[in-house]
Amino acid sequence: VERPPTPLAAGPVDLRVRFVPPAGQHLDDRWGSPVRVVVSASPPDLLADGAGTTTALDRPLVLRGEAGARGVLHVSAQAAACDAGEDGEVPEHAACHLYQQDWGIPVVLGDGPGELVLDLRGV
Repeated sequence: VERPPTPLAAGPVDLRVRFVPPAGQHLDDRWGSPVRVVVSASPPDLLADGAGTTTALDRPLVLRGEAGARGVLHVSAQAAACDAGEDGEVPEHAACHLYQQDWGIPVVLGDGPGELVLDLRGV
């Protein structure tokens, strides 16, 4: 089974990875950013800007190519969430969870949207 390509605009595209921790958990930023997003592409020159690793769920990308150009966007997202107390604070020895999702998204450039939204499920 082949996944149909996602149409995207050539040029600026906003990547948004949405993550909502499960009930009773909160993103754990006690030791820095609790999220990590890695973006690359095949072929590599599909991404004119935005490749690499960041600690933000949203990031601007710039896709390079003529209308009809095809490739694959590779996105890997991680988020750390910990069980919180009744006050919403994460206690010192809380149980913590790492959520991770990897996507290989076939894309075709053209008149598509300038936004790509991915859901990192915390359920």
